[in-house]
Amino acid sequence: MKKVVIFLAVLALAAPVFAQAEPNVYITCSNNEDWTSTISYDATDAGVVRAFSMDLTVDGGAKITAISDYDAEGAPAGTTIPVGYSIYMSSIDFGTDPNNVDAWGDPVASGVDALGGLGTAGITVEMGSLYDMDATTPDTPPLTGDLFTITVDADCALTIEDTVQKGTRGGIVLETGSGANLVSSGCDITKEETECYVVGQPRYYDENDNPSTELITAANYAAWVANGKPLCWCCPHHGFGDVNGDGIINTADVPIVWNAVKQSVYLIRADVNHDGVVNTADVPIVWNNVKANLGNLPHTCPDCP
Repeated sequence: MKKVVIFLAVLALAAPVFAQAEPNVYITCSNNEDWTSTISYDATDAGVVRAFSMDLTVDGGAKITAISDYDAEGAPAGTTIPVGYSIYMSSIDFGTDPNNVDAWGDPVASGVDALGGLGTAGITVEMGSLYDMDATTPDTPPLTGDLFTITVDADCALTIEDTVQKGTRGGIVLETGSGANLVSSGCDITKEETECYVVGQPRYYDENDNPSTELITAANYAAWVANGKPLCWCCPHHGFGDVNGDGIINTADVPIVWNAVKQSVYLIRADVNHDGVVNTADVPIVWNNVKANLGNLPHTCPDCP
């Protein structure tokens, strides 16, 4: 029975179905804000889906670098067929015994009319289900759920399209053997910016990596933003007086601040108290720690204007 059902699933994907098939199966994608997107389906209107075949493409020079969270991911060879959409027609390997799986493969399809694959701007995905419809309690896939997650390498817009128009792939095939119309509006995939300078966090760390009691204020943050979010202000020791970022507070740091004060020139690196101005309030911060003869600090800092 297994071999027959697998054969039918493969045949269903290989044979084209009519392009305007009804009813609809809705394919959605999430923006997880970490350059990943979870692809989900809703077949409430159509009934149980036997197999999916779809093209996923991204724009803006981005590439799809990985696919994960699919049903057979991590399933060892020779085990019972995982539930859900775990039959990957392009890469499943039955080896010498057609009743046992040597390798499950993954949903990324290859061959005729398949898109470039991982590492390119587009992948073709094929995945089918396998269960005994005559069983008392068949493991029928649910009408809604998640299919897989993709990872991209840059902000982009994701488009999801049916493959049925290619004439060599079956699009979405229902349990009845008829086709369904893939409906998807796609989505944007972005990566949330993680800021290193956060209000309420210690403004610097001392020579022993102890946090200061001075916390980053809203005014400090506003000055950081106004100056282009300099990374050197995020360094543990910049606010402690390491003006040139070499991991040492010494006489090389003092003139940088003092000259900026005398010349009334604003230098981001000289603003060690992060208040948006360089004045006589910055000088003693550096000078007092130089006099303390601190020597090397645990961290060096990135370059700063």
